Amino acid sequence: MGKAKVSPKGQVVIPKPLRDKYGIKEGEEVLVEESKRGILVMKKEENPLKAMVGLFEGKMSKSSTELVREIREESEARIERAKKAVR
Repeated sequence: MGKAKVSPKGQVVIPKPLRDKYGIKEGEEVLVEESKRGILVMKKEENPLKAMVGLFEGKMSKSSTELVREIREESEARIERAKKAVR
């Protein structure tokens, strides 16, 4: 976490290591939002979907392929049970 001072005009300088890490260049716009924990400053992306890439990285225990496979298997099992119940 970086530290910054607020100028008399309300301006805040984002620390250079964070600007470099997130690719924020001079003159670019950033998004400023209120959050439960305070103020959130985010790099503005041209494509909102691009901003979501990696959002859940490391937070899910299974890949999307594994989840789809499990859902498919559960659905097929339900169908088989329903067929047996009808017979």
